[in-house]
Amino acid sequence: MRKVLTVVFIITAVLSSFLVRQACAEEKELDLLDLDMEELLRVEVVSSASKYEQNMSEAPSSVTIITRRQIELLGYRTFSELIRGVRGFYSTNDRNYSYTGVRGFGRPADFDTRLLVLLDGHRLNENVYESAVLGLDFMIDLDLVERIEIVRGPSSSLYGTNAFFGVINVITRSGAEVHGIEVSAQAGSFDNRQGRVTFGNKYENGAEVLLSGTGFDNDGQSSLYFSEFDTPETNNGVAENRDQENGRSFFGKISWEGWSLKAGMVDREKGIPTAPYGIIFNDPSTKSTDTRSFIDLNYIAALTESVQFSTRAFHDWYDYQGDYPYDYAEEGDDKPLVVINRDDSIGRQWGLQSEVITTAVESNKIV
Repeated sequence: MRKVLTVVFIITAVLSSFLVRQACAEEKELDLLDLDMEELLRVEVVSSASKYEQNMSEAPSSVTIITRRQIELLGYRTFSELIRGVRGFYSTNDRNYSYTGVRGFGRPADFDTRLLVLLDGHRLNENVYESAVLGLDFMIDLDLVERIEIVRGPSSSLYGTNAFFGVINVITRSGAEVHGIEVSAQAGSFDNRQGRVTFGNKYENGAEVLLSGTGFDNDGQSSLYFSEFDTPETNNGVAENRDQENGRSFFGKISWEGWSLKAGMVDREKGIPTAPYGIIFNDPSTKSTDTRSFIDLNYIAALTESVQFSTRAFHDWYDYQGDYPYDYAEEGDDKPLVVINRDDSIGRQWGLQSEVITTAVESNKIV
């Protein structure tokens, strides 16, 4: 009797497994044409998980999509604020740069080297420190974002280096969606001032243009206390007017038929009140300056009904300058001997990339 029950159980389990797989297969073969308007509005499409557009439920990774509407409703002002609202992500700041951690992993001053950040598919991690910044020094203003796709987990097989903890692809608004001129300005505490001018349009010949410029200036906290420097010689541990930050950025993209050209630049200067690396505390010359820029030309065409070809050429620039004052006076000297230690880093990279995507094999896409 026990053997009979065992055989019946095995047969039932096999049949159940077969029926579940068959039902899942039928569910995946559901055509979007079979959906009504309400169901279509609930379908979320992601392009960053596999490098082609697919239903988010079919993506091979855990994906979070943040839309422009969500950004407006939640009042995010910077990308680091936005990251704090994403499951499994957190953001820290050392009053020089913002850093992003993923599921508890985030070493101090790691510069986000294990996270790949893309802007409309273009890699923003520079080639000196492999850093990807998500603070005020990001390439674009949050108002230019249409959606952000956050793909969790390793993706180096598709994207190469840095895509270890995940990929963040920031997708910008189209010129047709802007359709005119936008001007915005804001002010806040710590004498924060920021302004943006954006132009976008789509013309009758199909050409589409988006141009935007942003500038910001922030005095920061006027007085910061650090107990480690609480002595009369170091202003009793108070850093005065050393937390300032200012910068400017530009982004533009033009598309026509299969061609698209995009370019961006951000230049940012930040005062450092924390006196890192044993430098002189409360010195006004302590600062870091970062400049990033890129240009990307892309062409995409359908060779046949089942084969799509794309190719792109790009060039990236990165420049860093850090001014760190040290006192080299010896014991017994009457006056300090201040020397500015200047760090300079220059990164340049260019490349060519081509891809072919085919659906010639039934139920498969080959990249």
